[in-house]
Amino acid sequence: MVEVFVLSAIVLVAGSFSFWYSSKLSLFKRPSFKYSFLVTLFAYVGIGATRALLKFVFPDFKGISAFGISILVGLLIQIFIARITFQESWIRTIITVFFAALVTVIIVIPLVVSAGFLTAYLNPPQPNN
Repeated sequence: MVEVFVLSAIVLVAGSFSFWYSSKLSLFKRPSFKYSFLVTLFAYVGIGATRALLKFVFPDFKGISAFGISILVGLLIQIFIARITFQESWIRTIITVFFAALVTVIIVIPLVVSAGFLTAYLNPPQPNN
């Protein structure tokens, strides 16, 4: 359980950094890491809420389609909250959110793979008697 919390905190910080960096590259007027963190936090909570709602309303709706819908809803939430928070144009906000998601994936995939190797190394399988 602690591993999930630590990994989710790392993903949140990586997503916040990615959004902050993308907002600087998109030439936002007032890029702030604090507001980027809040926008990313609300988007990730939206992803989790959508996933839980899909499991509750449509229990047979599983797999990559449920994951894709959850991610799409999270991106839409992030677009709207970023638009309200930073008061930039729609195009600039959409481009920023898209590149932030791309950079987050690029940062997080090696972390998840490394965490898998570390977990497998620290918890070797027990011999069968």
